Amino acid sequence: MKEKFKLRGYPDSVLDRKESENRQLGQISDRVVHQKIRRIPSVVKGEWIHHPLKGTRIPIKGFYTCASTYVVYSLKCPCGKLYVGKTIRCIRDRLTEHKSAIRNKLNQPVAKHFNENGHTISQMRFQILDSVSKRRHGGDRGKELLRKEAHWIKKLGTMSPQGLNQEYDLSPFLFK
Repeated sequence: MKEKFKLRGYPDSVLDRKESENRQLGQISDRVVHQKIRRIPSVVKGEWIHHPLKGTRIPIKGFYTCASTYVVYSLKCPCGKLYVGKTIRCIRDRLTEHKSAIRNKLNQPVAKHFNENGHTISQMRFQILDSVSKRRHGGDRGKELLRKEAHWIKKLGTMSPQGLNQEYDLSPFLFK
C-alpha cells in the first residue's frame, strides 16, 4: 500500500509517520483505508499542464498536496474542458464540495456540466496550478490569489464556451 502512495507523490516522511502511527494503533481494516482513499478524486501530477485548445505544455512550479491551502487549481472533465478555481482552504475540502455539488445536481458550472453531459465524479481530474505563500511583510493573500486565478483563467482560456468558467473577478487588477 505504501508503494501506491509513493507513486501518487506522497512524501516519504508523511508515509513513514503514518506507518508508525498505524503500527502503534494496531491493524486498520481495509474498508476504512478504502473509504479514505476513495474520497480524493484523481490527481494529475506533473511539472506542466497541457493547454486545452493549443495542446502546448505550460510549466507549473511548486510541490502541493491535498492539504495545500491558498491555491489555484484546475478541474478537467472527460470531454477536455477545464475549470479554474481558487480556495484559501484545504484543496481536499474544496474538491469534496465540487463532488457534492455534482452528486446533488446543484446549479454550479462544474456540477451542471458534469450532470448535463453524463460525466461521473470518478472521471474528474484535478491539478494544482499555483499558490500564494505567506508574506513576510503582510500583504493581501486573498487579493493575490484572485489575481492568480484570473491569470490562469486567461492563460488556459477556460471561459465559457471553451471552458467551464462563467466569470472571474477583475477588481484585484483595478484596485491595487
